[in-house]
Amino acid sequence: MHPGLSSRVVTLICWAVTLATTSTAFAGPATLYWTDLDYGRIERMNVDGTGRTTVVAGLTTPTNVAIDLAGDKLYWAAWRPKCIQRANLDGSNVETIVGTGLLDPLGLALDAGAGKLYWVDPLLHALQRANLDGSGVETVLANLQNPIGLALDPVDGKLYWSDTGANKICRANIDGSNVETLISSGLEGPTHVAIDHAGGHLYWVDRDLGCLGRSNLDGTAATTLISGVTWPEGLALDPLAGKLYWGSKLEDTIWRANLDGTGVEPFITTGLSYPYGLALIPEPAAITAIALFLALGARLPRR
Repeated sequence: MHPGLSSRVVTLICWAVTLATTSTAFAGPATLYWTDLDYGRIERMNVDGTGRTTVVAGLTTPTNVAIDLAGDKLYWAAWRPKCIQRANLDGSNVETIVGTGLLDPLGLALDAGAGKLYWVDPLLHALQRANLDGSGVETVLANLQNPIGLALDPVDGKLYWSDTGANKICRANIDGSNVETLISSGLEGPTHVAIDHAGGHLYWVDRDLGCLGRSNLDGTAATTLISGVTWPEGLALDPLAGKLYWGSKLEDTIWRANLDGTGVEPFITTGLSYPYGLALIPEPAAITAIALFLALGARLPRR
């Protein structure tokens, strides 16, 4: 092993290279997946506006969505029934993997290299995880107030989450140790969170303030990027393309902008009713860039 690389990073490099060369998900441009809570379905569309497809239909209140590229699997949580399900990326082979012990599963995040799925449950006041097949459910953090959003930084082995009840954003090691409060002021309803490790930034949605914010990964230099957003829901990043995506419940629209908050534009304006959870599959070049970034141990230029 290279003396400057941890075993976790080496694993991630191998994972990224394998995905870029073998995964069936990497046949074209970046693709955005989203849940439609009212219509009860999961859809996808290429970021160039082509190829809109319903992936899974007939669901009841699907919320957050996450993608396991190595396994070609799509994961989502649902409010009714209270469960976590998965399917192949083409929507086939739907199965319930966690069907008991949940009260309000939200904020799915994957550590695919370690074979773990993470989520928060605000009614259980907990952050939990399981194996990718749903076995081995365990509580990572308990006694949280009202956790809603969750993001995972597999490079540094960190979990980031929003706590709407405490109006703060926190992080911890992936095993739940070393809990830190990163942002505790200027928030009124933080929900979805996302990480751009290469750019060194944490992003979030504040539903009550109607804005999107950004800070450094340690919570410093927090700022509002976009304000005047009507009931924002969901958050997905495309760092290589320099874009972020979010949904609006009341406008039934998915929006996008540059990572610095400029260039706000509607992305999808028809056929939506409460877009809630978003996830993005990057284009093949992005995976190659990720592998190079991990190998070099250097950050990409910040936008």
